[in-house]
Amino acid sequence: MTTRFEKVPVVDITKNNFQLLWPSICKAISTSTFVAMDTELSGIGTRKLLMAKSIEDRYNGMSDIAKTRSIVSFGISCFKLENARLSDEGSNSECKTHQGVTKWEYAVETFNLTALCSEEYVVEPNSLKFLLNHGFDFNRQYSSGIPYHRGNDRIPSNEEESLTLRHLFTEIVCASKPVVFHNGLMDLIYLYQNFYANLPTQISTFLSDLTEVFSCGIFDTKYIADYVQMLPASYLEYVFSRSQRENCVKKNKGQSYVSVSFPHYEETANIIDCCCPLPDEIDADLTLPREAIDSMRQAVCESFAGHGWCELGINCTLSHDMDLILDLDKLGQTKEVRKRKRRNKNKQQSLNSIKNGTQQIDGEQISTENMETDFVSESTVVVEKTVNLPSKYLKSECDVHSAGCHRSGYDAFMTGFTLAVCLSQYGNYSGSYDMSNLGIEQFKNNISLSGKDMPLTVSKSSFSKTSKEHRDKMERIRQKNNI
Repeated sequence: MTTRFEKVPVVDITKNNFQLLWPSICKAISTSTFVAMDTELSGIGTRKLLMAKSIEDRYNGMSDIAKTRSIVSFGISCFKLENARLSDEGSNSECKTHQGVTKWEYAVETFNLTALCSEEYVVEPNSLKFLLNHGFDFNRQYSSGIPYHRGNDRIPSNEEESLTLRHLFTEIVCASKPVVFHNGLMDLIYLYQNFYANLPTQISTFLSDLTEVFSCGIFDTKYIADYVQMLPASYLEYVFSRSQRENCVKKNKGQSYVSVSFPHYEETANIIDCCCPLPDEIDADLTLPREAIDSMRQAVCESFAGHGWCELGINCTLSHDMDLILDLDKLGQTKEVRKRKRRNKNKQQSLNSIKNGTQQIDGEQISTENMETDFVSESTVVVEKTVNLPSKYLKSECDVHSAGCHRSGYDAFMTGFTLAVCLSQYGNYSGSYDMSNLGIEQFKNNISLSGKDMPLTVSKSSFSKTSKEHRDKMERIRQKNNI
């Protein structure tokens, strides 16, 4: 078990090893506490459709897009809560014995499945460019991708002769585990259309279907970041990296934290090691002069820092370094805290010293007899300093740290780990490892909606039935599994 992990092993799965690894995938899913998922897509359509004011129009637009585009990669990360107990670690002895302080121990298995739609589909130039810039190998996809078809099951079908991605999605449905996404509406629409059945024509029917497809609930980490934690940014890499840092700080302070373990894979196994190193000192108080902070801000790409995306991509001359972005956020927060404390302290010192006829600034006593104001503003004190930017932040014009590796398997892990940290922060252990008993039910079935003040609630409307396609699919699943 470790808290400060430097890399995440992801099992790379193609049609060449899919059948061989099938038992391992199914076991990881069936024994998990929750399953995090992510997809890489051949296109997502226009911003106008994605940001439509009407939720019904937004759903219809996404549905039309999902019927003509495809999933090129499918990520699954299975988190199994193995232990939750009072921690005997940490630097704060008082916190260690505090009731409710818990060490949450997870065993994690992560899979990255390369998918290949067997039907014609659209590949958007922007999506193609994005995937290529982040190392996606289209040649490998076309030669080794796991084939599938969109829409309803084909009966009779040659698919019964071999295992497919549709079978795998059915395994997830039958496992009845809570599922986790980041900004999950698009993923849910694509997974339904590509691996399950034809999408319903109305969003109310789609939501009713989802309540039965994922009967144990859907969690959206972007919803938690936006609506619960209200973070400065909510794209996946930012939220994960921040969670990773805060988790280690909590451990050092003896507070509730998450520890993970990964399987030991043989050297011959097809494993991708996705690196996610942490800075050496993540809980140190950052104290830099204002000029240094300004220099750091000027080195950061504002578009990427705020949204996790930059139209210039690898050609951007500004930094996409997540450590720098998070340090700047921390500097901003600690600076404001220190400023408030200093302002209150100075005000109190000023009031006290005025009574004595003197004012103390930077350790020197000056007369206040001729002062017209009650106390001196901080801005009146000018101290000249030579700014030396810390070496770890020095970057050449073209030295750009690209965002993560954007493999769907690794993105699924980041999503699952983020929820695990949220569970350690907001949840509580009462003797059960079942998600329904861990105290975060209030976050369930709320999906983030970009540009909206309220999330989308996944629930079955009293005015809407489930779709015929879904009912037929569920009946076939029950018959096959003798349920």
